[in-house]
Amino acid sequence: MMGDETRQLDGSGSFGSGSFVSRDSLDHPSSITEPEDVGVRADDAMRGKQIGRFVVLGTLGRGGMGTVYEAFDRTLDRRVAVKILHHDVTALDQKRLIHEAQALAQLSHPNVVQVYEAGEIGGQSFVAMELVQGRTLRRWLAQEPRPDWRTCVEIYMHAGAGLAAAHEQGLVHCDFKPSNAIVDEKGRVRVLDFGLARPTQRVVPDSRRLAAHRRADSSTTGPATTDSVAVMGTPAYMPLEQMEGAEVDARGDQFSFCVALYEAVYGERPFEGESLAELKEARRTERILAAPRHTKAPAKLREILVRGLAADPERRWPSMHALLDQLRPLCAPRRRRRLLALGGAVALIGALVGAGLTYQARMDQRCSGARAQLDGVWDGARRQQLEEAILGTGLSYARDTWERVVTPLDEYADAWVNVHTEVCEATSVRQEQSAVVMDLRMRCLRERAVALREVVDVLLQADPTRVKQAVTLVASLPALSRCDDVEALLAKLPPPEDPADAEQVEALRDGLAQVRALRSAGAYDEALANAESIVSRADGLGHAPLQVEAMLERGLARQELAQYEEAAGDLERAYVLAAELEHAEVEAAAVRELAFVVGHDQAKHDAGLQWSKTALALARRPRSDASEQAIVLSAIGVMLLRNGELDDALAHQQRALAIFEAALGPEHPDIADLLHNMGTVLLQQGKQDQALTHLRRALAIRQQALGPRHPHVAHSLTAIGAVLIQQGEWEPALSQLEQALTIREDALGPRHPDVATSLNNIGAVLKQQGKRQQALEHFQRALDIQREVLGARHPRVAYPLNNIGEVLREQGKLDEALTYLQQALTISEEALGSEHPDIASSAANLGNLLLRQRRYDDAEHQYRRALQIQRATLPPDHPHVALSLLGLARVGLAKEEFDAARGHAEQAVSIRESGTMAPELLAEAHFVLARILWSEPGERSRSRSLAEQAHDAWSNARSDDQQTREYLAEVEQWLTEHPMAP
Repeated sequence: MMGDETRQLDGSGSFGSGSFVSRDSLDHPSSITEPEDVGVRADDAMRGKQIGRFVVLGTLGRGGMGTVYEAFDRTLDRRVAVKILHHDVTALDQKRLIHEAQALAQLSHPNVVQVYEAGEIGGQSFVAMELVQGRTLRRWLAQEPRPDWRTCVEIYMHAGAGLAAAHEQGLVHCDFKPSNAIVDEKGRVRVLDFGLARPTQRVVPDSRRLAAHRRADSSTTGPATTDSVAVMGTPAYMPLEQMEGAEVDARGDQFSFCVALYEAVYGERPFEGESLAELKEARRTERILAAPRHTKAPAKLREILVRGLAADPERRWPSMHALLDQLRPLCAPRRRRRLLALGGAVALIGALVGAGLTYQARMDQRCSGARAQLDGVWDGARRQQLEEAILGTGLSYARDTWERVVTPLDEYADAWVNVHTEVCEATSVRQEQSAVVMDLRMRCLRERAVALREVVDVLLQADPTRVKQAVTLVASLPALSRCDDVEALLAKLPPPEDPADAEQVEALRDGLAQVRALRSAGAYDEALANAESIVSRADGLGHAPLQVEAMLERGLARQELAQYEEAAGDLERAYVLAAELEHAEVEAAAVRELAFVVGHDQAKHDAGLQWSKTALALARRPRSDASEQAIVLSAIGVMLLRNGELDDALAHQQRALAIFEAALGPEHPDIADLLHNMGTVLLQQGKQDQALTHLRRALAIRQQALGPRHPHVAHSLTAIGAVLIQQGEWEPALSQLEQALTIREDALGPRHPDVATSLNNIGAVLKQQGKRQQALEHFQRALDIQREVLGARHPRVAYPLNNIGEVLREQGKLDEALTYLQQALTISEEALGSEHPDIASSAANLGNLLLRQRRYDDAEHQYRRALQIQRATLPPDHPHVALSLLGLARVGLAKEEFDAARGHAEQAVSIRESGTMAPELLAEAHFVLARILWSEPGERSRSRSLAEQAHDAWSNARSDDQQTREYLAEVEQWLTEHPMAP
C-alpha cells in the first residue's frame, strides 16, 4: 500500500511521512568536500583496496623499503599518503617506521606533514599521513633565478616554525636538511621525514653509514632518500654532539637548521670538509667560512646564524622560537605585513611603540596616507593574487565566489581608509579628540587591518573547503564601527608594561587573528595547531588576558574537530578566568560556546540550558553587540529541538532572526542559516507550508550571496524537495533534488557523500512514483558511494540500505529485502544507540516486511518499538507517529483484533487530516480504517465512504504511475467485494 513504509532521506530536510532532519541544517554548514578525480596507474594492484579507513587510489612512488600510495580517508573526506613497507624489510626498520608514526601523531602543525594512523595489514607495517605535492627546499633553491636572501629567510622560517612546534611536543627531528622539507604548490613549507624523531635521548651513529650518507647528500642533483639514512642523520647538517654520540636535543635541530639556511643564503655550507673527521674538526674549532664577497645579506643575519652554529649547544639560541624571533625583523621591511613600523612613509602617523602602541600624531601634516598602510594587506597585487588563487581551483562555483568576495573586501578596505583618515583628522586637524582617544581608536583599526590581512592570507591558500566558506569568512570581518565606541575601547585590558613583552603579546594576538580566519574558512586542523602553539607561548609570557584569548580559540577549534570533552574544558577555563579578569569579550564568547558544546554536542540538555542562561545574561549587558544575543538564542533553539521541545525551539529561532535582521539586514548570509533552521523546526512540526516559505527565502539569499552553483545552495534545494515530497508534489520535488545533485556533482565530484544523499533522495521520489528499477539504481549508487567514502558501518549507510530493502519488498523479494533491512537496523543501533529516531524508522520498515511475511507478532513488536521512540522524541501529531500507528492497525486487522486496530487507525487518520498531507497519504489512512470498520455492521456506511474517498484521491493523483494504478486497483477490488446491502 502507498505510504506503508518509512522513507529515509539522509540529507538536510525530510521525506514524506517519514520526515528526517539533517544536523547540517542546524549546525554550521557542512565543510566536507569531495576530492577531485585522480589519475591511477592501470596496473596498480592495490587500487580499491582498503587499509583501515583508507581506500587506495593509486601509487605515488616505490623505494627500497616500501611503497607510498595515494589513498582516500573516508572519515575525514580527504586524500592521504599511505606508506607500506615491503615484506623483506627488517624488523628494526619496521619498528623505526612505527616510531616515526608515533612521534608525528603527537604533532599537528601547518608546517609539519601530519601523520594520521599507523598499523599493520597483511603482516606489513603502514603509516597514513598527509598528502603533500610539491618540491623539496633543495630543488626550490635550484630554481632560476635563485631566490634572494630575504626570500630564503622567509621560507626557512616556516620550516623553523614546524621544528619549533615539534620541540614543544618534546620531539627532535635529528635529520633536518633541505631535502627533508617540501614547498607545496601554494608555497606552504612542510617539514617531513621525521624518521629520526624521538624524545630527547642519546643517538649513537654508525661511522660506515655516516660516510655513505655524506656521499649521498653531497650531490646537488636531487634530494637524498631518507629511507637510506636510517636513524643516523646526515653529516653535512649534523651537530657535533650527534657526530660524537652525545645527547641530542632541540638545539641539535637548531644547528642543522642554521647550516641549511646558511647554505640557502650564501650558496655554500658554513663548514668545509670532505671526510667525517674533517667535518667534526671544523665544527669543534668553529671554523666557519666567511660570507661571500658582494653578498646582499645583512651582517646581522650571519651573526644570528653563527650563534646557532656554535659547537657547544649551551651557546646556541635558547630555542627555535628564540632563533626565529631574531630572524623575523630581518624580513619585516619587505613584507610590510605587521603594520608595526610604517614610520615616516606615511605622513599621518608616527610609530606604534612598544607596550602602549602610542600613536604620535604629526600635527604638521595632513592625514592623507591611510591607503598606503594597506599595502600588502589589500592592494592591487593582493587582489590579483586572490583572484588567481580562487579561480585556479577550477571549482564550478569559483567564479561566483570570487565575484562575491572581491566587492566586500574592496568596500571594507575603503571604509577602513575613511575611518582611519577621520580618526587622524579629528585629533591632528580639527583637534576634536585627544591623542589618547586617537591612540585607542588607531589600535582598534590596526586590529581590523590585521584581521583583513589574515582573511586574505587564508583565502590565498585556496582549496575547496576555503573557497566554499569564502563568502562567510569575508562576512565575519570585525565591524569597524566598534572603533568608534571609546568607552568600550577604554574598558579593554592594557598590554604588559615591559615593551618587549608587549611586542610579543601583540604578535601573538596577530596569530590569533589568523586562527580565527582559519577556523572560519573550515581549516580546523591548522587552526587548532596554531592555537595550541599560541597557548603554549602565551603561558610562557604569563600575560593572563592573552592566555584566556588563546584558550578560547583552542576550545573553538577543538569543538569544530568534534573534540567535545577537550573543548568544554578549554571553554570553561577561559570563561572562569575571563570573569576574574573582567575580560568581557572572552567571558561572553566562552560561555556562549560552552553552552552549545555541553547542551548540543555532548547532549547534556539541562546543563547546556543552564550555561545558556548565563550566556544570555552576558549577551544582554550594556555595550554588547546585538548579534551576540541572537547567537545565544539560536543555539538555545537548536538544543531545544534536539530535546524535542519544538515550540520553544521555534520561538528562540524567531527571536534570533528578528535581532539578526535588524543588525545585519534581511539579505545577509547568516540570515539564510537561521531561516533554514526555522524551516527544519517547522517541518518537524508537520507545518510544511510554513517550512517551505522559510526554506525558499533561505534559498534566495544563498543564491544571491553565494552564487547559484554553490554547495550550500544544494542544501536548500534538498530541504525544499523534502517538503514537497511530504506534500505529494513528486515532480516539483524531483526537479529540486535533481538541481541539487547537479550542483553537488559539479562542485564536489561524483563520489562525495553529499552526492550520495541526493541520489538517495531522488530514488525515494522515483520509488514513490512506482519507478522501482530506476529507484533501485539510485539507491545502489548512493550505497556504493557511502560505503566507499564513509565506511560500511557509518550510520548514513543505513539510509540507502533501508530504501533498497523497501523496493525489494515491493518487488516480492522478501528474503533479500529482510537482509537489507536487518543490516540497516543493526548499523543504526551500533552508531546511534537504541533510542534514536532513525531506529524508529528502521524498525517500522522491518515491521512492514514482517507483516508481509505474515509474522504478525514480530511485526507488532517492531511497530510498537518504533512508536515508543517516536512518542518520546516527536510531537504527538507528527507524521512519523501516524506511520507506526497504521502499521499496528494493519497488524490488528490481519489478526482480526478489530478494537485495537480501530483505535490505532483512528489516531493515524486524525494526525493526517490535521496536517498538510499529500491526498494520497491521507487516502492510505482512510482505506486502512475502512477495512477495519467493515467488521462492524453499524459502521459499514462510513467504511464504504472512506474507501470511496480513497478511491477518488488515487483516481485524481497527480502522477499516473504504476504504484498509483496498483493502489487504485486494490481499492476498486475491495469496493467490488464489499457492496452495501440493499
